[in-house]
Amino acid sequence: MNDIIMRYEDYLIHTKHASDNTVASYMRDLRQYASYLGSEGIDVLDADQDVVSGYMNSMKANGKSAATISRALASIKSLYIFAVQNREIEENPIHNIKIDKAEKKLPQILTGKEVELLLQQPKVTEMKGCRDKAMLEVLYATGIRVSELISLAIQYVFLIIFLVYYAAAKQGVQPNLWMLMTPLIVLQLAMLSLGCGIIISALTTKYRDLAMLVGFGTQLWMYASPIAYDMFRFTAFAPGGKWHALYMCNPISPIVNLFRYAYLGTGAIEWKYYFIGWGITLALLFIGIVLFSRVEKTFMDTV
Repeated sequence: MNDIIMRYEDYLIHTKHASDNTVASYMRDLRQYASYLGSEGIDVLDADQDVVSGYMNSMKANGKSAATISRALASIKSLYIFAVQNREIEENPIHNIKIDKAEKKLPQILTGKEVELLLQQPKVTEMKGCRDKAMLEVLYATGIRVSELISLAIQYVFLIIFLVYYAAAKQGVQPNLWMLMTPLIVLQLAMLSLGCGIIISALTTKYRDLAMLVGFGTQLWMYASPIAYDMFRFTAFAPGGKWHALYMCNPISPIVNLFRYAYLGTGAIEWKYYFIGWGITLALLFIGIVLFSRVEKTFMDTV
């Protein structure tokens, strides 16, 4: 009876390269199923739909949750798929077996007091504490995952390495003093992203449909920014053009132009619009902080 289960375990380990936890979970469900069939005098490969349904009903009668029953059914189904593929049986006996849907539980969230206590834990009297404090504040304000937060610094490092290599090796531009502006530019990009993120996170709590427009709006913003192309090639957007001033008021535009000038040696720096971009960045960050602080206490009620 257990021969097919042992071969399926070997298949999971050596062919599918499943994790130890996955294998242990599957085997636990299948051995319990085999034990039930043994008590009924039925071989695993001889079970039909009625037998599997009976096992599901017995689990329910024994007080098993819908999630546990659903997981067990998935394990049994995968076993019979393996048996069909190896011509042990002709068809999978699990057809149209309906079980109760697993109850979807709301995620557990921290109370406002718990969040305040968490943010107060790092000791800002030392560098490590300042780092932890900044990380917690960013996580709380933006809602990003820990892995995303960690990857931010890594992405910036690789970006700088790539730009330096591309500029020096591909375009023949030697390292120059303008490249020292990189940390300041990255800081502005981070502050701009943080400001926009705080505003969006505060508004989407009350206006849920706004979240559907964020991705679309981000794409439009990217297309309106000279990231993948140089808008100055178009007369209307070039210096002195009809739409130049409006185009440069996009805070991303002067940042990208400064990058191009420092690393590629193309274009020119328009300081007026660069400082306007900084003004817009600081304004968005200030608005985000004020808006977030006003609606923060209503987050728990809204959720």
